[in-house]
Amino acid sequence: MRNRLFVLLAFVSSLSAMVSTSALAAGGSAVCKGRFINPVTDVCWSCIFPIKLGSAVTLPSPKGTLPDAATNASPICACGRGIKRRVGVNMSYWEPVRTAEIVSEPGCSPTMGGVSFGNPTHAGAGITTAKKAMSDGAHRLTSFYHVHWFVTPWIFLMETLLDSACLETSPFDLAYLSELDPLWNDSLASFILSPEAALFANPIAQAACITDCVVASAGLPINALFWCAGCQGSLYPLTGWMSGQSNPASRWMLLTERFATKLAREGLLLSQVGRDGQCGPVFQPILRKDVWRFQFVHPGGAESRKDNGACCRPWGRTVSLDARVLPPGGSDGAVLLWSRKDCCERASPFSAMN
Repeated sequence: MRNRLFVLLAFVSSLSAMVSTSALAAGGSAVCKGRFINPVTDVCWSCIFPIKLGSAVTLPSPKGTLPDAATNASPICACGRGIKRRVGVNMSYWEPVRTAEIVSEPGCSPTMGGVSFGNPTHAGAGITTAKKAMSDGAHRLTSFYHVHWFVTPWIFLMETLLDSACLETSPFDLAYLSELDPLWNDSLASFILSPEAALFANPIAQAACITDCVVASAGLPINALFWCAGCQGSLYPLTGWMSGQSNPASRWMLLTERFATKLAREGLLLSQVGRDGQCGPVFQPILRKDVWRFQFVHPGGAESRKDNGACCRPWGRTVSLDARVLPPGGSDGAVLLWSRKDCCERASPFSAMN
């Protein structure tokens, strides 16, 4: 624990020096602004519940938190083969695993204290205009944003839960920059990852997202409507281009959902839920929407982002009616992703050989 905290402090100190250097290079007026995320105060730890062992609820959800997703995980499980066979009981909980930054300025990282990584590809960002394909020559206001994907397994880094093999043990890392991805700013090229988008580019399929919005706002989203982002509209295209999202919080939610779907298609975001995921993460090209929760961590902290007593929101829940998630200024935000996990917790001496 002491070594991990030392590494985190050293990392924060080095980033602080980078922020100061970039500010001086900009003549003392840094465009990128932000603050470091405090995992103690900014992470809403009530989102981890419920915690279940087997088929019993060991630690229930506090009052006002979200419902739990149902899975087909077996209460008694076994993993491995031969002498590495591991017999145990299923352990399920919610774990904070990733953080997505949504920024209008390429290279800006508000959750790293406002440090700027630069823009090596000179990829554009911010609000732009594009002509409609209509005879009146009108213009439609569209916007483009970049996403920075951080690996943030806070439970493991903070050791807030028991020492379990179920925890993700990845180090804190900046895993993905959309500035380096040519598919993120090209709607036509992104068709490679989501060819099924052509099937849902019609009014009937888009109208189905209204149902997903209503259900997600009352409980959990509908997994069968995988092309919908609930109240944020259609999930496609899997790019940073969007229109009609005047609410910054809705924009952050939609782009986080898109980016998670994109990384799942690329095999960079794995699932560990249900019977298939009890023995380890598995590839899931079509994400289950009900096993993800979202928490706004920038701007503001967990306490200022509560929604009916809960700091987290399910995939697709509306944020338009909650004025507390609106930023005081700017359009950059950060979303912490919580993933529902099922894991075969060892309960026999054979597990030590795994």
